[in-house]
Amino acid sequence: MHLQPDNIPDELRNRPQWVNFKVQDGHKTPYMARNPNCKASSTDPATWAPFADAVNMIGRHDINAVAYALNGDFVAVDLDDCFLNGELSVQTIEIVKRLATYTERSISGTGLHALLSGELPCRGRKLPGFELYCDKRFIICTGIHLPDTPTAIHPIDSGILEWLSHVTEPTHAICSVGSVCSVGSVGSVGSVTGQAVSVDEIISTTLPKRHGERNMCILRFARGLRFEAALQDSAFRDLRPLVKKWHVAALPFINTRDFDETWADFIRAWDRAKVPLSGILDAAWKTALSEPMPAEASAYDNPLVQQLVALCRALSAHSPDGHFFLSMHSAATLLNVKPMRVLRWLRMMQVDGIIELLLRGDHRVSRAGRYRWL
Repeated sequence: MHLQPDNIPDELRNRPQWVNFKVQDGHKTPYMARNPNCKASSTDPATWAPFADAVNMIGRHDINAVAYALNGDFVAVDLDDCFLNGELSVQTIEIVKRLATYTERSISGTGLHALLSGELPCRGRKLPGFELYCDKRFIICTGIHLPDTPTAIHPIDSGILEWLSHVTEPTHAICSVGSVCSVGSVGSVGSVTGQAVSVDEIISTTLPKRHGERNMCILRFARGLRFEAALQDSAFRDLRPLVKKWHVAALPFINTRDFDETWADFIRAWDRAKVPLSGILDAAWKTALSEPMPAEASAYDNPLVQQLVALCRALSAHSPDGHFFLSMHSAATLLNVKPMRVLRWLRMMQVDGIIELLLRGDHRVSRAGRYRWL
């Protein structure tokens, strides 16, 4: 995308905390503006430079971006996959309205960056598609201002802080269903230590992130409460305030504003919550091995591909809308092949109309891919 550095707020431009980036084929590498042969560090001010130096380097030495080094002075909100058919999604519009601050398009064109002045109660927070940072990170700035948002950086107020406390948890508490989680790791849902997981962790790992995920996530939330949080014997009157907390946290990502509807759907989901969050992949794998192959598997000659088709079909059976999460690394472990082979096979299944990719996985943040069985 064509950068518009003149639109970047003066609050950032006037600080000598700038570096350059080479953004190529999905890889982003920081370099010093005054020495483009040396990499920059988000924790070493000696590698930073004034804004003008960074802008002047664009177009030279394969440099194509500028970035600001967060040093506790601002909070950056990084949103992924914000557009649906070229228009902002309803969930993204809700988030942008709540933040009410300078917002710009990301360099990929598919995401948004919002900047706030003030401090976070903790250093970094992350959910799939939603990240916040205030220090020891670079934020690539494009100046491609999002219309109808402020042109200046506004401060974090108490209302925003309260909202953020509902929708985010510390980074180490996030682990996607279907991704490879270390045994007994801190905060990993379904840790095999046998200890119950906190309700806040269950909420943070089951929030919807875009339109169409609400019912699936309510069912996942019910599974988490019943099994991971060990609340299977709880009365509905005790579960109601927990569901209310989930509903409040989910508001930026769903169209539903009426808690009664969420509560009614949760009651229905509670009776259908038969499998723990952490046990879905294992249960689906057992099903794939023990039950007859689905008809779709006959399209392939390789028995391993057939098993992958069966696994996807079994995973989709745990969701009312056929959606499921699957990490190529987890599938590779089960099939005893390299992850890239699984990735190619999944792509083949997409082309053949067996599954649809809804959200690409990212091993860097332990995010499994999200698919739909067709």
